[in-house]
Amino acid sequence: MGVSCSKDYPDIIDDVCRIVSSIGLHPKVRDKTDKRIKNPNGSIKIGRGINVGFSSTPLRRFMDYIGVHGRNGKNFAIPKVILESPKSVIREFIRGLFESDGHVVKDCCAITFCTLSQELASQVQFVLLLFGIKSRISKKKMKLKSWTEGRSYFYVTLGSKSSRIFSKEIGFISDKKSNLLRTNSEKKKSNKFRDWNMTEEIVSIEHVTCDVFDISVPEVKSYIANGFNSHNSSLKVLEYQAIGIMPVASDTVTYRSAIHRGLLAKNGTSDWYFKMRNAINMDAERAEAIDANKKFVNREYNVKDTALEWIAMFRNVLESKQ
Repeated sequence: MGVSCSKDYPDIIDDVCRIVSSIGLHPKVRDKTDKRIKNPNGSIKIGRGINVGFSSTPLRRFMDYIGVHGRNGKNFAIPKVILESPKSVIREFIRGLFESDGHVVKDCCAITFCTLSQELASQVQFVLLLFGIKSRISKKKMKLKSWTEGRSYFYVTLGSKSSRIFSKEIGFISDKKSNLLRTNSEKKKSNKFRDWNMTEEIVSIEHVTCDVFDISVPEVKSYIANGFNSHNSSLKVLEYQAIGIMPVASDTVTYRSAIHRGLLAKNGTSDWYFKMRNAINMDAERAEAIDANKKFVNREYNVKDTALEWIAMFRNVLESKQ
């Protein structure tokens, strides 16, 4: 196993050696030869790269287990374990990814990430949304050098505003890229600067009949679902209360504020069983709660009483678009 790095980034080389040593391995640093360039005598020339090598069968098995593998040892998709990790873990993964294949555009505040994999480019664009970073994907075919001729690369590009958010929320690891991005971010915008318009026109609407689901993520109000900024929904429990059904729901922020008289269950089968059994057995209390819930929904969510609030909201949206 090993990590390749340019000699222009000594801090990255030191960081890799430190991490490898911290898990009990012994890194071996060697100059990287460039097979594309040969000396006059025909020998392969030493390039600008450094190889930090280390050997560990358990580490290799662990990397395979979590999905860090791919063609020629390269990963062409973000491992599932990363996508399911907390935001802090995803942040560090993106920092490393952009440090290796990311580029700060010279003389302007922009960042590009390059990959052979369209899937990886789409995943990177997706996870950047977790940090409020918008990006665009473009495809380019390399024709400048024989060893890359015919290959198509995918570029994830961050504009001026997104690059500034990237600098604040994620950042690079190396001093070289960090300093260049900081310098570019501090430059004043030119008169030609225009922020990206990321809106898309709806070209068709199809009416279908299908199953729909009411999903709530614990302890948060919004979350990213397949690239869409989604909001926890309390609609289902409100409908239950409006038609006279006693709600039993997960003990989350969304349901706590939406259920007037109901039962909230902690994660785990035992608490759900206990709360559902109580809802079935409490006949008198259930009838009283159902009546109170109907009055609650009618009072707090009646269109007649909330129409002015809706009108004010739509007016603010329309005014902001002008």
